[in-house]
Amino acid sequence: MKIISIIKIVFVVCLSAVFFSYTCIEPAVDASKEGLTERYVSDNWNTLIANEMNKYPETSCGQQCYFNGGNSETFTTTPCDHSKNSSDYCNRISTDDYIIYRSNDFSNIFGTSSSQSGTASSSGGSGNCYLQCQGFAHKLASDIYNTKTFVQYKFDNELNITDITGNKTKYVPQKGDILRTLVNPATLHHSIFITDIDSHGNITFAQCNAHGTCEIDWDETCIFFDNRDLPDLTVDSLDTILVGSDNDTHGSYVDRPVRKGDLNLDGKVDRKDSDILQNFLTTSLQTVNGHTFPLNAADVNDDCIVDKKDYYRIRSITDETSKELKYLSHEQCVAPPLSDPAW
Repeated sequence: MKIISIIKIVFVVCLSAVFFSYTCIEPAVDASKEGLTERYVSDNWNTLIANEMNKYPETSCGQQCYFNGGNSETFTTTPCDHSKNSSDYCNRISTDDYIIYRSNDFSNIFGTSSSQSGTASSSGGSGNCYLQCQGFAHKLASDIYNTKTFVQYKFDNELNITDITGNKTKYVPQKGDILRTLVNPATLHHSIFITDIDSHGNITFAQCNAHGTCEIDWDETCIFFDNRDLPDLTVDSLDTILVGSDNDTHGSYVDRPVRKGDLNLDGKVDRKDSDILQNFLTTSLQTVNGHTFPLNAADVNDDCIVDKKDYYRIRSITDETSKELKYLSHEQCVAPPLSDPAW
């Protein structure tokens, strides 16, 4: 028995001698809830959108459909009357189920102040929720990407977005973006879900509650505002609906799903991310800009262990192979070090 125990100890030490290795606590998770890969979503985009259009149709039997009624998995043909019932009849998407990371430090917005997330307080109850246009846009994204984990990029005054390293890039819209518009801070805060961008830069989107009754709209190209339609939305006309701000609590923003391996939250997986993971695995530092390191984001080979295997996979990633990485689906990792750090 002593010989067997010694062999086991030597085996464990040999496996963990180079890097810190971090294990994950893996909860019981339905396989259907696992995050999808970028390639799968891209290759099946039209089908995924069609599924959502069938689930939440714009009209049914000639009647307008609405995202309300207390069941976010379906629709009604009864409009909301917000002037009479406030938001009592609106569907609510609890933000307790969501993780929304800030793009500059991987902190969870819902772990601090809801005022910075744009959520609405649920009427007649405790907690916060997405509802109306925000609820609908996030429900579509959650269904399509099979995730409730997103990153939020705030726009500065020049409509740049910022990653963890402080690098600023001009916002370029993508299919699947949840875009929070702010045409006029006093009268319109509205969320849309971008469903298509054609070769000419014309943007098509889905929305709810554009006219104040939680109605569902698909294939929209312009935003209704102040009893008039704004010009058709294009990549070049985003400044008509987006208001940047250097104040973290105001201005427009975009929410996007997070891919595993994107550790600096710049939307790509490359050697910059492997450098971040290398620093984490070879030091005792377990934070990013003061916030807990997102172990589940680093587990790119999905074995529920964050170690040198993940580092080498990220290090060798290409634009093409990065499409096989999954979107984050749930928190599952903890970080007990198993060995002394050595590179």
